[in-house]
Amino acid sequence: MPPCDRKLGWPQTMRIETSPNYSDLQTYPAGRDLVPFSSGSPPLPVSEATPEGTAAGDSSSLRVAPSRIDVHNLSPRRMAKLSHDLYVSGVISFDDYSALAFQPELHPDFDRTIGTLTGKRAAPDTNRDFVRIWEERLDFNRRHNPINSPQALLSERIIVLLKQIDHPTDVSV
Repeated sequence: MPPCDRKLGWPQTMRIETSPNYSDLQTYPAGRDLVPFSSGSPPLPVSEATPEGTAAGDSSSLRVAPSRIDVHNLSPRRMAKLSHDLYVSGVISFDDYSALAFQPELHPDFDRTIGTLTGKRAAPDTNRDFVRIWEERLDFNRRHNPINSPQALLSERIIVLLKQIDHPTDVSV
């Protein structure tokens, strides 16, 4: 055994074991590859594209318009799902996805950690106005960060995205 550091009890030298198992980290499970969205209108999530009681292959399901997403009245749990759908569809970048999908109230220890500090209990299914929340973040970022900080630019992008979701362009004939 190599000599140990007396204070910490750790070996002074370290060895890296070579193992064929490192190749396992680069293999993917069987399934379809994700293809980034390139043109046309973004695909709808399955839960919104197919009405209940209708088969996905039924042609009548294509005539039903999807329900409008109200970003002024959306729960954190639903926002996390929406941001995931937008990212998988290729509509938003990973940075935008990680900012939108991060909803602290979804963490099981919220009441013991952040909730204890703020005095608020987690309510992941209570609706919120996410446009207003992001506008407040942008205002805070503009006051406390340098001009054109990455945080402010991210907030601006997300506000534009949320407003586009709230008022989509209808190009149907």
